[in-house]
Amino acid sequence: MKKSIKNIAVAMILGTASTMAFAQPHDSGALDSGFRKGAAYTVEDDVYTLMNVNEWQKLQFTNMFGYIDVEGTGDSGNFAVATHLKNKDVLGLRWNGNTWSDESNNTFTGFYGWTNKALKFYITEQTADVDATGKFSDMAFGSAADYKNFGLGALFGMNVNQKIAFNAGLGLDFASANATQTVVAGPYSASVDVDLNATTFKLNGAFIYTFKEAKDLTVKGYAFYNGAYSTIKASADSYDAKYSTGATDFGVGVKAQYKPTSLFTYGFYLECPWSVGVTTPDEGDSVTSSSWDLEMGNGLSFTLKPEKFYMNIGLLTEFPSIEKNEDDTTFGDFRNSYCGGLTFLVTPEIRIDLSALITPEDGISFKDVWEQNFSISLRAKF
Repeated sequence: MKKSIKNIAVAMILGTASTMAFAQPHDSGALDSGFRKGAAYTVEDDVYTLMNVNEWQKLQFTNMFGYIDVEGTGDSGNFAVATHLKNKDVLGLRWNGNTWSDESNNTFTGFYGWTNKALKFYITEQTADVDATGKFSDMAFGSAADYKNFGLGALFGMNVNQKIAFNAGLGLDFASANATQTVVAGPYSASVDVDLNATTFKLNGAFIYTFKEAKDLTVKGYAFYNGAYSTIKASADSYDAKYSTGATDFGVGVKAQYKPTSLFTYGFYLECPWSVGVTTPDEGDSVTSSSWDLEMGNGLSFTLKPEKFYMNIGLLTEFPSIEKNEDDTTFGDFRNSYCGGLTFLVTPEIRIDLSALITPEDGISFKDVWEQNFSISLRAKF
């Protein structure tokens, strides 16, 4: 039984190492409005600066700034609000998730920005009938049931000067699940109940350098790091198996915005992340997997009627990835995702955004648009 559980748990951890994800592009904890999504995450607006630890000083409002959105994918939503304190310091609160769902996934965040610095704290919780994150991979037990996760962390950002900025964060997650493993011994088999527990320490950061920031052109380069280091325990009967795993994303990128007139903005980013996962059982050799990716975004924002009506379009491109697992190397597919959106200014203070992100397979229907990534958002400032 010990050998059977050990071999299967190693497969479980290999799944954990592959679950880390990166944003498009990597940002300082930014919010993405329908305006920005419609332009393929390349054109930045005021919602983008809300609760962003390196861009918050660009947020312009008198007394209060609010944002809310609903996404068709996963029936999830966002709500964020910010207000001024003394000396133009900014205090913000945010919720994002799906509290109304039986399988919940929610994050609650507090933000405080002062002078050239900002600090965010967050608490997150998840519950699901089966493993919702891949932390306990279905390669191991078919499915891990009664998944629960609780996490907390913080992110600090600082603009050293007009050229240099950085951010750094820490996090800690606690996850658990239940599983049933069938153990075969000759002509006999038995079902064994397995308790799964994982403690994950997270470390992340970014360095940002502004090459040029003017009214018509902004160009920035950045390097980032995201690391998750877990201890995973599989307990069955009187036997406990422990494993450690590390999963790391790091890379570089560049992004730019060009605004030749007040009626037109072009945005661009190119990002190259490298992911590495290492699994170390109590006994045996470590197993390493890695992948290399290249992503690009191009977006346009048009003013159809000044201060009233805007249209955004964009293209996200994922180039074929390279994945290596021990002696096995595989190549991914070339894929395009198409973005679009409409923005309505009800008043100068109230804005409504509609957006969709579509990765087509065999044609596109309205149902596909809604189910893939459709969002409605409202921004208001007073």
